[in-house]
Amino acid sequence: MSRLPSSPTPTRSSPIIDLTASPKTTPTTPLRPQTRKITIRNLKTTPDSVPAAYFQQTTCKLQRAVTTILTEGNLADSLEELYRGVENLVREKKGGELYAMLRESCRSFVAETLKSNVERGIMGSIGIGGDGGLRAAECIESSWAKWTSQLVSFP
Repeated sequence: MSRLPSSPTPTRSSPIIDLTASPKTTPTTPLRPQTRKITIRNLKTTPDSVPAAYFQQTTCKLQRAVTTILTEGNLADSLEELYRGVENLVREKKGGELYAMLRESCRSFVAETLKSNVERGIMGSIGIGGDGGLRAAECIESSWAKWTSQLVSFP
């Protein structure tokens, strides 16, 4: 085998490079830029809970609105404000307490006001000398219609 004069003579002192091993550092080239691990966190910060004063104030407004609707009055607060208050409290997991308040308000209205109105209306309708329950049926039907219309009016 002949050697060309321009080719360097091989030397055994240069280190051996293993091309099968992975490099220790990732080279930065346009085809393979150096990458970093990115951690994505939730940037929204929300308060841990609704302050007790806000909950109490909103609950009082809602209680006043429920009572006004059941007694067929005019609301003092705007419906938008009431909706927003309910929405805020439900987001903070206070929906159960609001539901209990609404249920108790409706239950007491039916037990006290509506029941006494029906009892007064059917008095004398049933029994001897009555109209056979016609007035009682009309009174119950009108009370039911009033109750359902009030329930639809809730914000």
